[in-house]
Amino acid sequence: TLYITGHSLGGALAVLAFPDLSQKVSIDNVLMYNFAGPAVGNSDFISAYQDEYGTNRVSWRIVNTNDLVPKLPPLGLDCPDFSYFHVSGEYQIEFGVSLPALPDFSADNCNLISIGADVLTYGLNNQDGIIEDHKLCTYFMTLCEQGSDPSTCAERAIGCGGTESP
Repeated sequence: TLYITGHSLGGALAVLAFPDLSQKVSIDNVLMYNFAGPAVGNSDFISAYQDEYGTNRVSWRIVNTNDLVPKLPPLGLDCPDFSYFHVSGEYQIEFGVSLPALPDFSADNCNLISIGADVLTYGLNNQDGIIEDHKLCTYFMTLCEQGSDPSTCAERAIGCGGTESP
């Protein structure tokens, strides 16, 4: 089995690399786990991805409901060259501060600098927890809490307060 995984930008890259690697490597089972990745595919990419992998249970997106990054770029924009979507297979976990919804982006405002400024302002106004909710350790520890033996999982979390190697 080959596991393709990544967190944040690495998660986005995992989504993009998964179709190519799953077809080109001579390994029977290729699985993709994306943690906290932003949306990366246009409608054509998403349609092809869903047709090939949507029901096969080989592709998962793990998302903290309070994490800002998986909500980017903002959905619902009707802007040429700025319509990105997520692949299916989302698994939501919840940890941390409950953040307000992203600003309502106007469909007639396709200025990327303006949209970026709005997202930055949102982040600055919601600093409490916004970084913590995105950290890989936060994802790992939250998943540990949902496992069969959270204490041993947490002990193996090097860099997340753990003491042993996995």
